[in-house]
Amino acid sequence: MIKEIIISEDVYLADQRVAQLTEGYDLVRTSSFTEAEITILRQQSLFGKTAVVVSGKLEKSEEELLERFLEEDHRLTSALIYLPGYEDHRKKIFRSNHTLKCEKLKGSELLNFLVQIGKDNFAPADTEILRYLIEYSEYESEAKISLYDLIGVIKSSTGSVLTKEHIEKTLVRIDKEDAFKLVQLIGDTEGLVEYMGRLNANLHMIIGALLYAFRIMAKLKISSDIGITSYQMNQYMLIKDKWSLEQIVEKMKLLNMLKEQHESNDVMKAFILSVLDV
Repeated sequence: MIKEIIISEDVYLADQRVAQLTEGYDLVRTSSFTEAEITILRQQSLFGKTAVVVSGKLEKSEEELLERFLEEDHRLTSALIYLPGYEDHRKKIFRSNHTLKCEKLKGSELLNFLVQIGKDNFAPADTEILRYLIEYSEYESEAKISLYDLIGVIKSSTGSVLTKEHIEKTLVRIDKEDAFKLVQLIGDTEGLVEYMGRLNANLHMIIGALLYAFRIMAKLKISSDIGITSYQMNQYMLIKDKWSLEQIVEKMKLLNMLKEQHESNDVMKAFILSVLDV
């Protein structure tokens, strides 16, 4: 049986590891670990193997149940993967032999990875411009930037030469105030559309701001120590339960996909509003 806790600084690396471990499995995603999940793991599927992927902070009783399950010897064909996110990794459970830590790519390893992404997507770029992308994004030091962001920039230049101008236009630095304002307006369709218009139709910036806001909401599902003001915390707390952690993760994936598309502004605006359930 596959059993693994994946601690990753980059959601892309965690997703890649999950995909590698669960190839050929039926995936069940959840934010809890109870006897119900154990029953799923113990059932032998008639149509294939099952993988349960648990994301986010668990209740103490769930964490203890997970810890016991990890240490037991199970002769099963299923897989259990736990993605704790921004949990306190000093806890006993994370010292388990089943824990894998994925550090961010750095230096030549990161550069070579991006070179290959360009080749694979018919968007070759010289190493100097890719070094600029790494430096401009602050990927190696900025926790909010993932490889999804860098890959999106490269893919969006398919068929043309990647330039500094394209990088600066596409990888918009996230304005926390814009993100906060957009969050406040979720549920107010008229106000949201008006504010999006006032952002000068820079839809990549809007997507970036929304991704930042969704990351805040995802973190609040796990911990309250996330480095924002008490006033902003109160505002985020009002809407953090609008969606489950799984729904937030799915919306972030949709927004990351949208960043890679070349649709008209009207189509992109409609898509953004649909992601927000407006």
